[in-house]
Amino acid sequence: MPTPITFMEFVGVCAGASFAVGLNMMQRKPILTGIYKHMAGGVVGYFIGQKVDLMNAESGRRKLLVIEDYIQQHPEDFVEEAPKTYGDVLLKWYPVR
Repeated sequence: MPTPITFMEFVGVCAGASFAVGLNMMQRKPILTGIYKHMAGGVVGYFIGQKVDLMNAESGRRKLLVIEDYIQQHPEDFVEEAPKTYGDVLLKWYPVR
């Protein structure tokens, strides 16, 4: 099963096709004239969206790597605490009837 299209790829396809529509409008041609330009713009936009997705994923991985490295270098700032129970967090409740 092929992978679904991501949001940035979809935005790239729409932007590429819209660019072709804008070119036709600036040249005072009918909007759907030269449909091959719309398809070519969509394909180029798709690949630009893919590249943006890859850059965004790599940026997130790099940020996570920096944070994990900082945590490993400064363990005294990140002490493991015992998990809190509901009894520790909530106040006592006495129903009034």
